[in-house]
Amino acid sequence: MMLKNILFCEGGNFAIMTALLIPIILLSAGFAVDYSMMTLELKRAQESADAAALAASQAYNKGLSGEQALLSLANSHVAGNLGAGYKVSNLAVTAPTATNRTVRVTGRINVPLYFGALWNMPTKEISFAAEASVGSTAYSQIVFLVDVSNSMSVPGTDADLKRWKIVSDGCQFACHDSLARKAGYKDGVQVAKELGIKLKMDFIRSAMAAFAARAKASGQTGLQTYSVYTVGTTFNALLENSSNADQLATVGAALEVEPTYPPGVIIGPGKATDDGWSFLEDGLTLVRPKIRNIGDGSSSAKRKTYFVFMTDGLDSTTPARTFGPFYADECTALRGVGVEVFTVQTYYPPSTDVGVQNAFKRIPSALEACASKPENHFMADDGTAIGGALDKIYSQVMGGVRLVR
Repeated sequence: MMLKNILFCEGGNFAIMTALLIPIILLSAGFAVDYSMMTLELKRAQESADAAALAASQAYNKGLSGEQALLSLANSHVAGNLGAGYKVSNLAVTAPTATNRTVRVTGRINVPLYFGALWNMPTKEISFAAEASVGSTAYSQIVFLVDVSNSMSVPGTDADLKRWKIVSDGCQFACHDSLARKAGYKDGVQVAKELGIKLKMDFIRSAMAAFAARAKASGQTGLQTYSVYTVGTTFNALLENSSNADQLATVGAALEVEPTYPPGVIIGPGKATDDGWSFLEDGLTLVRPKIRNIGDGSSSAKRKTYFVFMTDGLDSTTPARTFGPFYADECTALRGVGVEVFTVQTYYPPSTDVGVQNAFKRIPSALEACASKPENHFMADDGTAIGGALDKIYSQVMGGVRLVR
């Protein structure tokens, strides 16, 4: 009877069941805590990898190359974002190639587990990976038309402009009268060089060098070609359809405002020149048929085509030396054949010439209209802004840095 009472007694069941369930509840809670911890740390690791991939891509586009250099940069971003106490292992960076335009960052971290030790797992290794693009894989061509008329020899900073006004011999610009054919004028470009005054053209040379350096570092040999033309009183082809970024750098480094009495064929309607002209409309007319193989970027015969027009925008014509922007139709024609147009408007100092004043009321809107879209027009108020404009154009042409995986 006593045994039967013991077997069928229900008075202590709750306590027994509680005792049996407590370990299971604790283990479940521990698993939930550790799982939440792993999820949180994986998110942090992924964000760190994303930041590292983006930073490495941006640095690559600015000339940093080599997987070791990119790895060092990525490591500093991953470690900096995760903070102390996290051991990163197997961190690796894959640099871009001509066909794969991405930087890939991969690695692992060990996440400490609060309750993992109960089942002999004090840490859990989790992997992370991120990939960021550095540019387009499309075939493309970049065509520069650089205004080399004497107004492009304006000093490139306010300080140098003030210095130039003190030392100039009456020429508003650093007029490049290399033959000293105009009475009372010195060769302004030479004077500026002797005094260490940086002209707009000096900044253009520096900007072209930086553009070429980024192009070379991109590794897109064969995907991009470069052409450089100049316009002023004459029109000249300095580089045509070259895939060699070193050649682009060499040509860019040699850019100079043309002499006031330039050699070569005068492209405007005049037959003589006394102090240089800006036949911009004629230059655009001459450059358009030289741009071939325009397309969607799918092959070398169908290249995405980008046209960069660097000028202060002041156009001139003869015989009455009329000033203005006369190039609207030529800009329209370029855009009409599938060319994406960028315009970089450089600084032109205030003028007492009424014709110049009237022209400059229309030039900013004319150059913005010349560009394919408003964001393709850059107003470079000083020399430094010229470099900034080309830097942004390069990023747009090559494709913006962005996460792709």
